[in-house]
Amino acid sequence: MVKETSVGKMKTYYLTEEDVAETEEYFQQAVIISSKQTENHIEKVLQDKNTISSQATSEKVNIFNKNFDQYLMESIDETLSSLGEVVKNAVFEHSGNEFQIDKADIPRKIVDFSRVIHKVFGLGADRLELKIVKSLSSKLQVDVQLNEYEWPLSKWIVCDVSFTDTVLNLRSSYVKTKERIE
Repeated sequence: MVKETSVGKMKTYYLTEEDVAETEEYFQQAVIISSKQTENHIEKVLQDKNTISSQATSEKVNIFNKNFDQYLMESIDETLSSLGEVVKNAVFEHSGNEFQIDKADIPRKIVDFSRVIHKVFGLGADRLELKIVKSLSSKLQVDVQLNEYEWPLSKWIVCDVSFTDTVLNLRSSYVKTKERIE
């Protein structure tokens, strides 16, 4: 329950420990639900990828995926570098030591990398993920359908779409676009 104290005309509100615990529990549940949805989405994308492979040679698809992985790693590198080389290196070291995710494996383990980012940066992780997506989108030059709302940043903040879902959608759009061109 929120506690209110008044000093003259000024009111101050405080969260009790129960409120903080409930909020933390809510977000932990939300992460679990989002992870399950993301895993289902990954399975769907992989099934779609198999369909795409039958339409184009699997060699071309592999090349497109390698190119996408390279762009993704460049975007992650640039975003983490904006925080400083020491921070970037610490994040990569932490992901390798604590989560057994090598730097080269990050594009294929994006769900796990997102968990690392959230573990390390807490609430600030969302902003980092947003910067990664923006950087990646500019590198790919792929048209991606994002929902727009009535405020300036709305095209980058979409309800019920996680960082990992966005990256998977970008990968799918990139591969499909490259197939059409070639």
